[in-house]
Amino acid sequence: MFLKLTHKGQLEGLIQKVSVERSEEWDGKWRLVIFDIPESSKEKRSLFRTLLKKNQFVKLQAGVYISPYSFCREAVIYLKESKLINFV
Repeated sequence: MFLKLTHKGQLEGLIQKVSVERSEEWDGKWRLVIFDIPESSKEKRSLFRTLLKKNQFVKLQAGVYISPYSFCREAVIYLKESKLINFV
């Protein structure tokens, strides 16, 4: 038997397991994520926002989030595989 997660399932799993290591010392860099995910992918957009918040990103304005911490690598890999990276 072979099971495969859908893109939504992959993102849900990623949200559940995300644990970004935080160093005591800030490197002085801010990370800015800007995205414009179409209305047709409304559900994916909502999950992506949740992922950003779990990574301690704060909403600056609609589609713009900022954090002093880097985005986890697994999330970037998911964005590439799901082709959402084209909108980020």
